[in-house]
Amino acid sequence: MKTVIEVDIYEDNMDINPGSSIRQVLENLFGARWFQYKKISITSNIDLGLGLHNIILHCANGPAAIKYDGSAEWWFEGKKLCCRSQKEFDTYMKLKAFW
Repeated sequence: MKTVIEVDIYEDNMDINPGSSIRQVLENLFGARWFQYKKISITSNIDLGLGLHNIILHCANGPAAIKYDGSAEWWFEGKKLCCRSQKEFDTYMKLKAFW
């Protein structure tokens, strides 16, 4: 069973100090660019718990990652989609039936 979690790093006042769980997740997902992100949607295959190695970016109805500069990234099941807008993402998701 997949657990989907939306993390608003700024609004939820997440602990992003060295060694914190959320910082480890951000570093695993984005590497050295982790500090550019303010909101992410993640999922894990672990039931009722997150293992850092099983977390992927995922959102089925909008951007899975939003940066502080306002730019967004659309991810589906850990794969970054080449979308530049919500409209492109919606079209992509409608075509998903043909994958």
